[in-house]
Amino acid sequence: CLARGIEPSNFGREISDFANIPVPVDSIGEDDSIKGEVCAVDRFGNLITNVRRSTLDTLAGKSGKQGFKVVIAGKELYLTDGGYEQGVPLFALVNSSNLLEIAANAAPASKLLGVEKRGAPIKITSVA
Repeated sequence: CLARGIEPSNFGREISDFANIPVPVDSIGEDDSIKGEVCAVDRFGNLITNVRRSTLDTLAGKSGKQGFKVVIAGKELYLTDGGYEQGVPLFALVNSSNLLEIAANAAPASKLLGVEKRGAPIKITSVA
């Protein structure tokens, strides 16, 4: 452990040819919608996106509306303030990492939407 004074060379050879991996960033488009994508599918089949709470807050401030419609894989769903126990089969929420997540009540959201891996596009618009 470096904190105990062990030399870094004891952990292996120095790496000088590391690779930078681009991380997709959400954005607000000219049509006042947020464009993002699925970045991970967790072990429950929830879809974790790159859409940040701060981007949602920015769009809410810009539009004056606090509700959001989420479109993914041809389906429309709405952002909820509650947790994972919703009365609808498929919903969106902001998770503990402050990222938009797509979840389902009784089945994996990934299966319901046919989105099994990262990269699927997502679009969010403001609603009243």
